[in-house]
Amino acid sequence: MLITIKTLQIKRRKNVVLLILSSISIATLYGENGIITNATWAAFSTEMTGLDERLTIKEIQNSKEFLANEDIPIFTEPVETRTLPTSLKMEIVYIREGMPTTKEPTKEYYIENLLDYLIDETGDVKGLYYVPDDVAQNGETYIYDQLTDTLFKVKVTRLRGKAVHSYKYGCRVMDVGYDMKMNEEDYVIGDESEVVTVNGESYYAPNLKGFNALTTSAVYYNNDFSGTYEVGITLHMNQEVISYIEDGDITYTWYDYANSIWANIKTTANGYEAWWVWIPKYAYKINETTDTTNPEDIDIIYVDTDNKPLKEEYGGVLPEGYQVHPAFTTDKELKGIWMAKFDPSYGKDKSDDLEMSQKVLTPDLSGFDEEYTYLIKYSSDGNTVESQTLLSEVQNLEEFNSDNKWYDYENKIWANVKTTANGFEAWWVWVPRYAYRLPDNPNEDTEIIFIDTNNKPLDTEKYGNSLPEGFIVHPAFDQDTDSNGEKLSGIWVAKYDPSNK
Repeated sequence: MLITIKTLQIKRRKNVVLLILSSISIATLYGENGIITNATWAAFSTEMTGLDERLTIKEIQNSKEFLANEDIPIFTEPVETRTLPTSLKMEIVYIREGMPTTKEPTKEYYIENLLDYLIDETGDVKGLYYVPDDVAQNGETYIYDQLTDTLFKVKVTRLRGKAVHSYKYGCRVMDVGYDMKMNEEDYVIGDESEVVTVNGESYYAPNLKGFNALTTSAVYYNNDFSGTYEVGITLHMNQEVISYIEDGDITYTWYDYANSIWANIKTTANGYEAWWVWIPKYAYKINETTDTTNPEDIDIIYVDTDNKPLKEEYGGVLPEGYQVHPAFTTDKELKGIWMAKFDPSYGKDKSDDLEMSQKVLTPDLSGFDEEYTYLIKYSSDGNTVESQTLLSEVQNLEEFNSDNKWYDYENKIWANVKTTANGFEAWWVWVPRYAYRLPDNPNEDTEIIFIDTNNKPLDTEKYGNSLPEGFIVHPAFDQDTDSNGEKLSGIWVAKYDPSNK
């Protein structure tokens, strides 16, 4: 009996030792830095970087064919996303958002960001193509994301317990290669734009310095401006500007000022969108003409920050009669300006808009030529012009507004005017001086209080004589003064159509 108990104790010790040894072996083989884990990563990274090299060679060959007017597209077969594994679609969405360090490509993350980063407003998925067999060369299936310039392997590779399909995400998982571990502040672009030449015209490229790449998109237009294509500007963080995108037979262009395609971007914050158009620094000359029915175009020359023409044909000197537009000079010479594209009728939707107080300062029309300025009244839907009244025919603005409802900020009716000169029209919307307070919850509305030039609420019955805690006067109203040297009671913001000269 004693022999049997001792034998059992020995066997038990052996089992414990074997269990310890097996756990050590498993960790050695499959742990975060295990032999098999590192071997799998080495094989996968070699496979994906080799694929990228073959694609680069193919692109070089195609560029030669393009110069010979024999351009043959590399990617011709769009991806049918329903056939892709969920882990791959999650990773595509994750990389399109810029691989934020605060998130992981989980199923919940995928569902939350699906509409923002994978499916457009038409329900389609754009920018994903199958890699052709002559580039793949090994019988595996790969796809290429044109929006992020990323190659994915459809078949999953397991690394450190995570499903991996791309070299970029593999580097994140293995903590090597790409330095993608960035905080949100690191996505704020720090580089200034440089001069570009597109179709023979030279100017400053859109200056993205200060924009957050996670909340900003470049908006591409097709040839007739009937369709758009949005791309996150994470691609442009190192001046790697993609000037056009091809989707099937349609080419989308970000900017080409020689052909009147102006650079547009969209920014998002607190549930709202803002749209902007880039105006490169220029000098202009208004041509004299007596034929007002068929005026000549205004001549434009793009200039550098020293106010010298960027085109060599001018010899570094502006021709006689040209003047640099004063909008490009503040405390320094700007490379260009971002102009707001503003729809005054709506916020997020018709009923869910900024909370506003009713009292507001009358729009300041001083400086407008009464014979070339029209007060515009919109229909109740905010989209159709109902009437246009020449400013010279209006004796009293407050009486005109009372009779015609030119503006009513409580009901989201904004004061609009149209000006005409040299055969061109410009449309403007009046933004009264206001203070705002951002909500703690980004899904809630921003609060707005209209104020006087002393920054006191105009609605004293509701707010008293001072701004409630947390309200900030928008800095746009303190950049300049009016003709009397007083603080601005509001500003006129351009309503801008980028498709016209």
